This record gives sequence, C-alpha cells and structure tokens, in this order.
Amino acid sequence: MTCLISPRGFVEFAPVVVKSDVRNSLVRRLVCWLLLLLAAADVVHADTFTIGYLTGSERVHDPSYDRPGISISGALTLAVNEINNSTTLLANHTLEIDIGETYGLELWSIKRMALFRTKNVSAIIGPQETCTYEARYAAAFDIPVISYFCLQNEPSDKTLFPTFARTRPPEIQISKSVSAVLKQFKWHKVVLLHTDVTRFATVANSIAKVLNASGITVTAQKTWSNIYYYGLFENPFIKLVDETYIDTRIYIVVGETYEYTGLMEYLYDKGLLAAGQYFVVGVILDQYDSQLPETYLKGVFDNNSIPKLQEAFKSYVGVVIAPPAYPQYNNFTAKVNKYLTLPPFNIRNSLDSIGKMKTIRAEAAYLYDAVYAYAKALDEALRLGEDPLSGSVIINHIKQTTYTSAMGYMVHIDTNGDAEGNYTLIAHKRIENNTDGYGLVPVGIFQLNETLTSALPSLKLLPNESIPWIGDGPPIAEPKCGFRGENCIVIVEECKPSIEIDADLSLLLTKGRITSPIITAVLCSS
Repeated sequence: MTCLISPRGFVEFAPVVVKSDVRNSLVRRLVCWLLLLLAAADVVHADTFTIGYLTGSERVHDPSYDRPGISISGALTLAVNEINNSTTLLANHTLEIDIGETYGLELWSIKRMALFRTKNVSAIIGPQETCTYEARYAAAFDIPVISYFCLQNEPSDKTLFPTFARTRPPEIQISKSVSAVLKQFKWHKVVLLHTDVTRFATVANSIAKVLNASGITVTAQKTWSNIYYYGLFENPFIKLVDETYIDTRIYIVVGETYEYTGLMEYLYDKGLLAAGQYFVVGVILDQYDSQLPETYLKGVFDNNSIPKLQEAFKSYVGVVIAPPAYPQYNNFTAKVNKYLTLPPFNIRNSLDSIGKMKTIRAEAAYLYDAVYAYAKALDEALRLGEDPLSGSVIINHIKQTTYTSAMGYMVHIDTNGDAEGNYTLIAHKRIENNTDGYGLVPVGIFQLNETLTSALPSLKLLPNESIPWIGDGPPIAEPKCGFRGENCIVIVEECKPSIEIDADLSLLLTKGRITSPIITAVLCSS
C-alpha cells in the first residue's frame, strides 16, 4: 500500500506490490498518517483561497445580451479587498480571484466550472443566468457555489444540490409575503389570476401552494395569454372577471405590473369597486422604483394620469421587492463604479467625461453579499478545524444565518440556502410635489419572525401610514351568507317590504343568482 495526495490536498490509499521484508506494515501506516497530518495542516493553514468568479461581461453570438458583469463586477473586488484588509475576518489568509467568462450561455458556464475544478479553486461565486446544471456538477465534486444572480428554483432542493446557496432571493420567495397580507386582513378565500408566461406562472403556482399551506382557499386560478398593453389590445380581464366575480371579493394578480391596469379598469367599469367590497393584491417581481411611483397607475405607453385608474387603484395594494436603503446604497454604488475601472476588470466608465456614474444593477449588492457569505463561512470552518474546501461544510455554515446586505437591510438565509426576500407593501397615496398627484408608495414592511418559529413573515404598517380603505376597513373575503347565499335561510315576504336583507344577498336575489336549495322565497297574499 502507498499514500497518494489528491489534487484537493487529501491523502488517498492505493495498493502496490512490495516485498514484506523491505517495508514493515506498521512503518507504512505511520508514514501514511504522517502525510495525512501534513496535508491537513497545509490545507488549514493555507495563506490563499481562490474564488472562481462566473460572470457574463462579453458577447459572442447574441448582440442583444446585456452583459450584467460590466456593471456589477466591481462589487466582487470591493468585497475581496475589504476582506483581505480585515484584521478579524480570515486573518492570516488571503482571497484571490479567477475569472470565468460565460457570455451568458449555459454551456460556457458549465465549461468554466470544469476549468475551475482543474485549477482547484476553493469556491465559486456565481453562476449568472443559469445554475441548475452547474450546481449539480458542483455537488458531485463537493465544491461550494454561492450564486448572486440565478433565479432557477431547482437548486433550492438540498437533497440534490447540497453545496449551493444564493444571496439573490428566488422569485417564489414573494409567496410568503403575499400570504402574510391575506392573513393580516383575514382574506381566507381568493381568486388567483396570472399570465401564462413561465416566469410569472411559476410564481403564481408557488403562491397557490403557500396559500393552501396557510389555510387560504384559492377558489379559482385562471390565466391570460400574451402580454397585455393597456388601451392597445383586447382586455383579457373582462372574461376573467366575468367568470369569477360572483364567487370572490379578493383577487391576487401576477404578471407585468403595467398589465394590472386592465384588471383595475374593468373592475371599476363594472361598478365592483364603488362600495369597497372588492380588492386586488398585485404581485410585483421587480424592485420598487421610488423615483417613479406614479408609473404603477398607468399603461406602459401612457404619459398622463388617467382619472378612472386613479380611482380604481384605491382598491389595490402591491407586494414589491423593497428598494435599497438610501443614502447608504449611493455610497456602495460609488465604490462599485470605482472598482470596475481597476484591475482585473478595467472597465472604462463612458460617463466620466460628463461627471456621471454608471448605473449599478441590484445584483451588485447580491454579488458583494455572496463574497462575504463565503468568507464568513470559510472563517468559521477554519476556526472549528473543519475541512475548508468541502462545499457541504461551507454551505452548512451559510444556511440559517442573518446578515446586513449591501442593500442596507437585514437578510436571512433559510434552510435551503436561499436568501429570503425583503418586500414592501405599496398602496395608493397622494405624492407631494408630483404632477400626477398620486402614486403607489410604501405603507408597510414584512418582518421575519425573530425566533424563526413561523415560516411566514408578519406585515407591519410603517409609522403614520395606513391603507386608504373605501368604507370602514378592509373588505370581507366572503359575505356572511356566502357568495351565493348558501349559508343562510331567508324568508322574503312581499307583504312586508320593510324586511332587512343582507346587501350582498339582496343583490343576488335581484339578479336571480340564488342557487342554494335552502333559500326560500315566500310570497304572501294581500
């Protein structure tokens, strides 16, 4: 038997034919154990750990590829520089960077993963657009991967992807905040509308699953096809509302934000919003734009405010990705701009000549957070004497942690290694010094349960903020007598016109919508 040192610094054993009188078995074993200890010591006390950075900063075939790397990569070198100069985090150790260009293509991303393995990188920060196959590859070789960009949901499954974590929340994370809104206002029955576009349909299906687990009934789930542009195409919400409005009071809608104008307009035109009995919760998968709060009340091609939409959106709240905390975030983006121009990226800022900075995407903050998440986990592994090159070890130290993001707010990473999103509730409010007068502005935030005993966050209204309900408060999810009067027995006597009937039931009687056999109408003679 002889001892082999693996490429990752570990001792392996292989049988060889030797003469028994030349090598004593005990000596051989002692030599192997000595080599094992030396190899382990070399790993634990290594001065340098190399990060493989997967980025899309160049184009090869697709001229429309937006190359996210050219506006966010400075966040990587900013974080590495701070860590390398820290006296407390990874003291006596250094992080280095090896860059892998993917061109935004999955095959190139996988190829770069393989090349990183031959270079014995300690961890991979990335991938960018795709991550499912890359994360499975990393799992096979126990390589830690911390993604700052990818939104694919499959790697959340830790039985298949045990060495994967991410600092950009998967879009389905918004489902929990939507459920928190419904629980807050006791809306236990809803109709879910969504586009058939895969991105939004995936989120809608996740919402339906979370609502069901939270005891909220989705009485109908319906879709519309193709992107709807307000005022330009046939309104798909006319058919959807006509099919569902009798059996609901609360709508959840998932799609492009500008499509929601069609739903709000038809509910308004149909007279369903006037008495405050119907309400809409919109799901917005983009980050809230605090500079243009009025755009949420317009069609995508509309410049001017539309009066009836202003009225309609009084019966609407939106759940949206929270904006960064200013002015701290401005300081962060300024640093990212600076580091973009420095080695190894050397990306020139074309706006320098006019004294402007390049617009920094939100993913820059997630990239910065990913580097720090790895560094803290690596530091913990070294401190505990664990294998610092094991992806499973590193990811286990990342899961169930909470940190302050470069966005300026606290973020928790759950048991799946996914960062939980930070969301805001927005509602129709007057905006001072705004030509449109009104917009959708933040009125509430979602807070994690401090003891993590609940999977759902709680909705907290901001100080001095409220939702401008039409009527005395939030509408009820279901009339007392049921949507079709099925929960009541009502005797209607024509000779007693003063009899009081529930408003919703009266509407159903008038329109002949009563279908329940337990409702009896008795007409008495004069």
